[in-house]
Amino acid sequence: MNRTDVCQIALCSTLIVFVVELLLLTLFSGIVFSPTTLTMAGSTLTTARATLTTHISVDKVCDELPTTLVGRIYVNNTVDERLTWQQLEGELSNVPYGGEWRPQNSSAHCLPRHVVAIIVPYMSREPQLLVFLRHIHRFLQRQQIHYCIYVVEQANTTKEFNKGRLMNAGFEEAMRQHHWSCVIFHDVDVLPEDDRNIYHCDNHYVRHMTTAVDRYNYTVGYAGHMGGVAAFKPEQYRKVNGYSNLFWLWGGEDDDMRFRLNHHKMPVKRPLAKFATYTTVRHEHAKKSKDSEKVLRMKKYGDGLKTLRNYMTIVRFEKRPLYHWILVDVGPFTPTIKTANKVTRNVSTDNKSKAKRIQNKSKSMKNNSKPIKNDSKATKKRS
Repeated sequence: MNRTDVCQIALCSTLIVFVVELLLLTLFSGIVFSPTTLTMAGSTLTTARATLTTHISVDKVCDELPTTLVGRIYVNNTVDERLTWQQLEGELSNVPYGGEWRPQNSSAHCLPRHVVAIIVPYMSREPQLLVFLRHIHRFLQRQQIHYCIYVVEQANTTKEFNKGRLMNAGFEEAMRQHHWSCVIFHDVDVLPEDDRNIYHCDNHYVRHMTTAVDRYNYTVGYAGHMGGVAAFKPEQYRKVNGYSNLFWLWGGEDDDMRFRLNHHKMPVKRPLAKFATYTTVRHEHAKKSKDSEKVLRMKKYGDGLKTLRNYMTIVRFEKRPLYHWILVDVGPFTPTIKTANKVTRNVSTDNKSKAKRIQNKSKSMKNNSKPIKNDSKATKKRS
């Protein structure tokens, strides 16, 4: 007798008990059978059967390459100015409130292989965010993974963008909400073109997923590039101390991440270019930092997750219809090189203080040794 037979016997037994109780109520309480009563009984039976079916099929793990994948997708990278939040929420009505989706709660009825937090650093790009959400929800659902979208928005306390602080804040808050096994940092202006590029992490290496981007003529751009989309296991991200908090404006923090990975001897691997293709949403690029190259050479790997609280504050956290929203105050703008020099001066001051203590201790030992020397001379003279 298999598991299904046992469940069906249990279901029949439950139904028999229900019918017997209904007959007893009819005999002793004057209740008569009616179409409504029979409908209730039928509904109970239908619900029980549905529960049994879900219980049986949810034990199945989702396929590594689900049949719902369609492969290469045409992506329109033009911002639709007519698209509204109300319209988008209607289009994505199957997305649970908060932007967290599970295949076992959908028609897929399977247990996900991957449990992923998608962290999107964001500031003042609402049209792009609408295009991104419209595309990414459908893309990820076809991959049958358990995912949640976290939009980490910079508060309007300063106009200068600090992507590193937003990504670090998003990581900390996402991990407080759920034990995600994979965290993917995703620019809001890049859209995947092929759903066979499965969004997941690897235990042995960090995944840089934007292998071929239209902006770079469908190449990676340059060998050490780490921008666009990057996937980390939580322990990998903590090991490198997250992203640097020191870079303002556009550029620098992604290259610094590559240096951090090299410093910790953590390999990076990219998926095949024929699958990992991305379209860039058309927009005016942000202003690039003039100091990023100088800060990169300083190699401030001690700054990151461990020092995040020195710079920023999470102002608000709430669930919105299509995503989790985290509003972050990144602190006042300080030019990149000045912020890095401040860290350098603090370290330098500590080193000088330590050297001064050693010097004072040495002088003290020298002074204490003089009486012994004098006593030795006096003893020699007396002899």
